[in-house]
Amino acid sequence: MEKVAPSERFRSELDEVLAGVGEEQDPIETVGRLGARLILQQVLEDEVTEFLGRRRYERAEGDGQSPQWT
Repeated sequence: MEKVAPSERFRSELDEVLAGVGEEQDPIETVGRLGARLILQQVLEDEVTEFLGRRRYERAEGDGQSPQWT
């Protein structure tokens, strides 16, 4: 199973809604709600990336490395 960032799931959902505009009772409300969720999620992911100093699913330098025995 491939790991997908929440913002990518929101983008897919937004793309699906845009493809089906006219089928929804109020597509503007749906697009606005999904767009706001996408923006907030992307900002949150960017803040976490900056705070941790690494991208999603990456290890920081030195993580998981066993000590060198001499």
